Amino acid sequence: MIARRTLAVVCLGLLSGCPLPYDDDDSAGGGVAPIIDTSFPSAAIQTLADGESIAFSARGEDPDSISLNWQFLLDESFEAGGESGGTFDVSWTLEYREALAATSVDVDFVISDGTQQTTRTWAVDFAP
Repeated sequence: MIARRTLAVVCLGLLSGCPLPYDDDDSAGGGVAPIIDTSFPSAAIQTLADGESIAFSARGEDPDSISLNWQFLLDESFEAGGESGGTFDVSWTLEYREALAATSVDVDFVISDGTQQTTRTWAVDFAP
């Protein structure tokens, strides 16, 4: 009986042009991708020598989302991440890694509202 009643309500809604009910929570994102207002370092290419580190940071907002997920990736491998409200101000520090000496890697900061995402990329050259 309940299934028939549900089907009848759905059919009536469709026939009358009324959209199906939806969840009004916009935490899954909306029409605007997250905006990175500022990021550090400002230069797209960095050099990292033995004993040094680089602090990467990003700050911004998503005006139409209340739930954001962020992460820092090192050559597409997860390094750090978390959740934030409609705004974010996050950082992560990359220490020199002997195993990466004389190589170049990408550091990506990715912020997502569940539907759309924005990425900031830095190239890091590890000194030999």
